[in-house]
Amino acid sequence: MTDKRMDKNIEVINRQKGEKIFKIITLIVLPLFWIGYGRALYIGNQNNISSYSLLILTFSILNCKVLFAGEKMYNRVLDVLAKFDGFLFLAWAVMTIVSLIMK
Repeated sequence: MTDKRMDKNIEVINRQKGEKIFKIITLIVLPLFWIGYGRALYIGNQNNISSYSLLILTFSILNCKVLFAGEKMYNRVLDVLAKFDGFLFLAWAVMTIVSLIMK
């Protein structure tokens, strides 16, 4: 009985570690997507702009608890990076809506 409970606890701990690593990796990769989006916007490459937009949207949704709900990250640098990514996402969303309204 206790062996099954211990195995279940170990399984939960391993899953939490995997989620923690996934959040860290996606938070680090997200600014690279923003850089690529800015470069594609500067060059005027519409295919890359739409690809980066989808990547940014997907990764922002994956990290929505950290970016928008105020969940704290594991250290201060990642917390500041998450807030910065959330700000960029909101600014991007507002600019996209305004540009659609203006057309």
